[in-house]
Amino acid sequence: MGLMCLPLWISAQYPMPYRLDKPDKRIVLSEALKELSGLAMSSKPKEIMAIQDELGRVYMLDDKTFQIVDTLDFAGDGDFEDLTLVNDTIYAIKSSGVLYRITKGAGSVFHTEKFKTGLSRDYDVEGLTYDQANKRLLVACKSLPGHLSPEEKHVYIIPTGTMVLDTSPLVRMVKSVWLNFLGNQASTANVDKLISLLQQPDKQGAFRFSPSGIAVHPHSGLYYVLSAVGHLLAVVTPEGVPAGLYRLDKGLLEQPEAICFDQRGTLYIGSEGKKGSAVVVQYRMRSTNKTRRQ
Repeated sequence: MGLMCLPLWISAQYPMPYRLDKPDKRIVLSEALKELSGLAMSSKPKEIMAIQDELGRVYMLDDKTFQIVDTLDFAGDGDFEDLTLVNDTIYAIKSSGVLYRITKGAGSVFHTEKFKTGLSRDYDVEGLTYDQANKRLLVACKSLPGHLSPEEKHVYIIPTGTMVLDTSPLVRMVKSVWLNFLGNQASTANVDKLISLLQQPDKQGAFRFSPSGIAVHPHSGLYYVLSAVGHLLAVVTPEGVPAGLYRLDKGLLEQPEAICFDQRGTLYIGSEGKKGSAVVVQYRMRSTNKTRRQ
């Protein structure tokens, strides 16, 4: 399976309840989802929703086989990056920051509304999830406009009651904070490798951690943030405090773009297909003494 998953650090306060190097399942998706960009649990039992970044279409997948069982068209072509569910309402977002709200009407009729969040293409929106405890959408951005620091990446909130973006970022993922976090740990080959990785800027000269997906753990309330760049998974508190950082196995996940949890705490990470097919990797939650919501 290529390079093994490297558990680069996790605090005793926030033990990782998954063996990221030993998934319970790895499922190859159909060609229709080669450009997989988002995953979310469905309102229907035994279904998971998916979206791919070329079409405004929600795919309903069987949660065992991950075969497509239904689809819902809500928009035309476009760069759709993620989706999430709030009660029976589906939200989907484009890289440009345009947010879609899809609600069910009578019978099989669905209504779609569009919202301009105020986030532009310069933010390159990639992640969307629902923070149920605080009744708000979380929006993770891969980039920032030129007038903001290139050494930060942001997560913003949109309360579902107002649908108005809070322009102050909820989470600021700052390069120096993460390097300091790692530097305070005992030096090991894995930690040293990650420090070296984060010190390298990306192609645009920005902080190498580039959010591609986000999900809220249903038990701990911690935020799990993917970065396809570097094959990284960061765990942060809702206050933005680093809790752990992991490097994912390229052999398992060629380009990790999608992440979600079910209510039992089962973790699903999806990879876009580059040289091969898109896949979803499933991890069942393992018991720890400290997975409670903070």
